Amino acid sequence: MASLVFQLTGSAFAVGFASAVLRLGWLLPQLVVGFLAERAERRMPFYVFGAYGRALMAGLIALLLWFGGGLSPALLGVAFLALWTVYAFVSGVVAVPYNDIVGRSIRSEARSRMLAWRFFGGGIFALGVAAFVSLSLDILPNLQAYALIFGLAAMLLILSSTLFVSAGEPPMPPRQDGQETPGDVRSFLRGGWHVLSGDGRFRLFLYSQWLGARR
Repeated sequence: MASLVFQLTGSAFAVGFASAVLRLGWLLPQLVVGFLAERAERRMPFYVFGAYGRALMAGLIALLLWFGGGLSPALLGVAFLALWTVYAFVSGVVAVPYNDIVGRSIRSEARSRMLAWRFFGGGIFALGVAAFVSLSLDILPNLQAYALIFGLAAMLLILSSTLFVSAGEPPMPPRQDGQETPGDVRSFLRGGWHVLSGDGRFRLFLYSQWLGARR
């Protein structure tokens, strides 16, 4: 991604922006989606919006790179970064509903094993994708090669999202006696702060995620 952004813009700042906006776009929407999803009867609609929305953005980036060779470099670079920013923030919608649905669908003692197989299988599959990417860059002009990569990403996102949606969403557990109903934004944020300040293991996990964020 850094190579593509630098090729389009020639700017080291733009390279840093593309990396930073991907992380920011993943994190910030979770606050909004978490607040809204807590009040919703079903979480799957949030997942559908984020999952298919990011696939659409990846497809639009592919079309831009494939057919945008005749645009001025400045216009092409700005258009790409604009679509990339939308892609990043739409992608952030997925995290909350995905984890909530997985948490209600798979019993806790099997959840870690499922995630381990997911990341292990994804890593092996990524090796094949990397070979495809390398071959594409050797055969096609640069922009069209990157367009093909984004097109492949869009198709894989649609496939994975469709498989997840087809599995369905389990019913929400009944609210327990004494359990508070969702409040306003201030109480929602206050609840998050209480978790952060009162759960040492969660703080340690959060710090490790921050220190390991290199994208």
